[in-house]
Amino acid sequence: MMIALAGCGSSEKSADNVNDNTAGAKPPMAVQLWSVRDALTADFDGTLAAIADMGFDGIEIYPELGPYKDDAVGLRARLDTLGLKVSSAHVPLEALSAELLPTTVDFYRTIDVSTLIIAWDDRAWDPDRIDALVTDLNAAAERLAAFDMRIGYHNHDGEFGDYAGATFWDYLAKRTDPSVLLQLDVGWVMNAEKDPASFIKRNPDRIISMHYKIMPREDQDISPILGEDVTDWAALTDLAQNTGGLEWVIVEQEVYPDGRSPMNAVAASKAGLQRLLQ
Repeated sequence: MMIALAGCGSSEKSADNVNDNTAGAKPPMAVQLWSVRDALTADFDGTLAAIADMGFDGIEIYPELGPYKDDAVGLRARLDTLGLKVSSAHVPLEALSAELLPTTVDFYRTIDVSTLIIAWDDRAWDPDRIDALVTDLNAAAERLAAFDMRIGYHNHDGEFGDYAGATFWDYLAKRTDPSVLLQLDVGWVMNAEKDPASFIKRNPDRIISMHYKIMPREDQDISPILGEDVTDWAALTDLAQNTGGLEWVIVEQEVYPDGRSPMNAVAASKAGLQRLLQ
């Protein structure tokens, strides 16, 4: 289901809020590196350079960092050379345990990252285990706050199954501390046949980044390239910016149509999305 948004409501922000878009400014745009993982494996530095050449403002990283896995200083130098920022980092929850937290914090603070996102946890759609996940997220949020850092949680489709009168996502959102950010992956929300706007409206100031993606179901014949679908990405972005506190637009590509390479598909989605957001 592709959702065409219209007339999305918004709440007012203070004049000094960096996310205020009254002048039409959009948040910076990053790409989730998972989108081009094969290219990174083949040539990490060259792929980063190609991403910068595409005009991206930044990247969102995941644990596979090639030659920089244990070299935060080197990675920071490389990104500075390319003019790329790191919007956030996907990390496993165990990296935020009391034992591993100092090492984790040191690495990500070195590359100027203050937002760490849990990318996957199958407890999120398990009625018997979701409360344990809520407890772990709240504990990690408290530990990170001591370092002026934030934790977030990223959805797939399982979180939008029916649970407790709403969805697993709603349950998790209500029971985690408001400091736990909710990274909304729009592609998976729509794959689950839900309206992403409704989740933004229900969680003000917690949607600091979104994954812009199209994830067609098997029964759909639609392009996975952003801008070739009917979703009103501009209206959704305005809503997320004014209500959710959106700080970063993050392109993620998981489907590569017509034999396109991942890099080619990412470039096409970036161009299509940028055209819609101008």
